[in-house]
Amino acid sequence: MNRPNTRRLGDAYVYEWGSPDFIRIEIDQVHRTGDAWGSWIRVSTSAPEFIDSPHLFAGSHNLAAMQSRTSLAKHLATRHDGPDWIAALEMACVMTVEAEKIGEPFAAIGSLPEDTAPAFTLEPVVRRNQPTSMFGDGGVLKSTTAMFMAALVRGGIEACGFRPHITGPVLWLDYETDIGDLDDTYKRIRGGLRADLPDLFYRRESLPLYQAARQVRRFIDEEAIVLVVIDSVGAACGDDPERAEPVLRFFSAVRSLGVASILADHVRKENANGRAFGSAYKHNASRLTFEMRRAQMPDSDLVHVGVYPRKANKGRRQSPFGLAVAYTPDAITFKREDVAADPELAEGLSLPVRIIATLKRGPRLTSQLAEECGTTDANVRAACARMKAKVSAHAIAGEQEKTWFLLSNREEGQ
Repeated sequence: MNRPNTRRLGDAYVYEWGSPDFIRIEIDQVHRTGDAWGSWIRVSTSAPEFIDSPHLFAGSHNLAAMQSRTSLAKHLATRHDGPDWIAALEMACVMTVEAEKIGEPFAAIGSLPEDTAPAFTLEPVVRRNQPTSMFGDGGVLKSTTAMFMAALVRGGIEACGFRPHITGPVLWLDYETDIGDLDDTYKRIRGGLRADLPDLFYRRESLPLYQAARQVRRFIDEEAIVLVVIDSVGAACGDDPERAEPVLRFFSAVRSLGVASILADHVRKENANGRAFGSAYKHNASRLTFEMRRAQMPDSDLVHVGVYPRKANKGRRQSPFGLAVAYTPDAITFKREDVAADPELAEGLSLPVRIIATLKRGPRLTSQLAEECGTTDANVRAACARMKAKVSAHAIAGEQEKTWFLLSNREEGQ
């Protein structure tokens, strides 16, 4: 009997023989207890005479026990007397145990061929095969923004400064709402994009991610998922997110998925301090993190969202940006905007960025800059001193303080 074609389907090992054997053996849930290698094994056939009933066997099986293989082979022969079941089971069981013993292979780095695959799944917010954290207070449109990004990846659409480099199926793991609510949101985002986007995959979750990960990994392989959205991290951790253990367990499960992910998360009510609520490992384990804030006039269907990059593991950290999100009965539309234009959202910017945004409207005295930026004269002077390449000052006769201006404006005669 020839060696089978082999592949992984989530955590399962799949072995397939073509003509003349037409056998498929799938081994899943492999675990070791002492000398025993427990598993769940499913055997089927694609032989023409079994086209209407390919299933032959499914049940628990000790991969390391000769007696178990012999007994199963005899049973299979009563169902389909033709293939060499002893040889097929021997190969499948031994290859599975060997693979489990080896685990993830060791490799050398430093001389690998240049990686030509795109660095981003969705540039510049989601790196390929890496987790991105989007965190903020309740109601800042984390879920809606994540679904907009998911729609761009699913449809291969470039919008609002987001550019998908990898396009394909998206899976939404929902710990917060229900399928009807998210279905409505996605339909309205479709309307806003005016695009006939394929559906997203959805699953309502209640177990912590580390307990559900085995099923999720299989579905990712079956459907060729390229992006997973997890909403939200606190519930997906399954325990106190201020403790390191559940957070580390959660990120280990995220890593095991093997695809890019968007992680919607929350903040402390009183002070986000540029990080999601909980253990420092949330910040440390995410490759990119974005804090989100919201501004909205009463009785308005237009929401202004500020998005503030707080961490970038590789390359420069991009500038904050704003999104104007408009709601109508049939559509949700997104438009890129300057986050500094809204006083509420400008508070989330660093002081140098707030100073530059203010000086774009014209020169200011030190005291004026301090008042408009919500800080002290001393902080303004210190920040401006660090920005000598962009900001300068001159003293006017009779003034006790300096007038600050942007060098670019000075050069343009403004």
